[in-house]
Amino acid sequence: MEQIGQALLYCKDEEGSIQEQNDAYRTLLKKYENGEATDDWLREFLPESCFLQEFSERRGNIVRWLGLKPGTKVLELGSECGAVTETLLDMGCRVTCVEESLVKSRINAHRNGKAHSFSLYVEDAESYVPGEQYDLILVWKTRETEKIQERLKSLAQRLTPKGRLLAAFYNRYALRKWGGYRQRYHEEMFREKEEGIAYSEIKKLVSCFAAEAPQLYYPYPDHEHMIALYSDDFLPKEGELFKNAVPFQEGRLEFFNETKAFDQIILDGMFAQYTNSYALLMGGK
Repeated sequence: MEQIGQALLYCKDEEGSIQEQNDAYRTLLKKYENGEATDDWLREFLPESCFLQEFSERRGNIVRWLGLKPGTKVLELGSECGAVTETLLDMGCRVTCVEESLVKSRINAHRNGKAHSFSLYVEDAESYVPGEQYDLILVWKTRETEKIQERLKSLAQRLTPKGRLLAAFYNRYALRKWGGYRQRYHEEMFREKEEGIAYSEIKKLVSCFAAEAPQLYYPYPDHEHMIALYSDDFLPKEGELFKNAVPFQEGRLEFFNETKAFDQIILDGMFAQYTNSYALLMGGK
């Protein structure tokens, strides 16, 4: 166990943890450890893609709409550098983070441990088994989508009687992928097997968890940088989806006008099939 500020970090196997390949994150950690990670330094020296990905205020929007009360006990699976963690702690939640990267976990601890007390576990978020119950479980990382139904069922058993589970997924057939977007952490633009989940699969999940009162949402432009939240009862209108270019999307191309494409998709009633992200909320009865 390692204490960083008020944060407690648990790492069973430091050498076996995921080794961070991005130089920007290793540099960021060193600055935090030396007390040099000021707001001015972050803005001036971090690559724009890294700064906007980790420090944009948009990152917390995916949980701000949930109406969380102080004292809510939250498990965040896939917490990365603590962008969403920061929002949860500012809302007064009691947070436990799980992140496979030791570098990112330490950044999170330095970033949020000065003002808040919380715990971090350096483990694979997709296989982590909670040992207690939570009021809210957040699932951000879902690489093995073929096992997601079993995984969500297991996590739902770790909810308090009125607890909720929010799982966010990228859409395997998102419009921006056709439009020239390169997925984060990948060099190639079109991959043999695209990550994410298809609309047909998300609908199966909704049916599977019918007893948990599932609610399907469509975060726009995606769940990581949400500025609007749609659902089947509140779909976007023609002309609304014009903020499609996220500035940190390095190396992407623009094969067509995504705003005009979305307009036609909306008119054809196919927004759910081509949205960039899905958010599935269940429980809370």
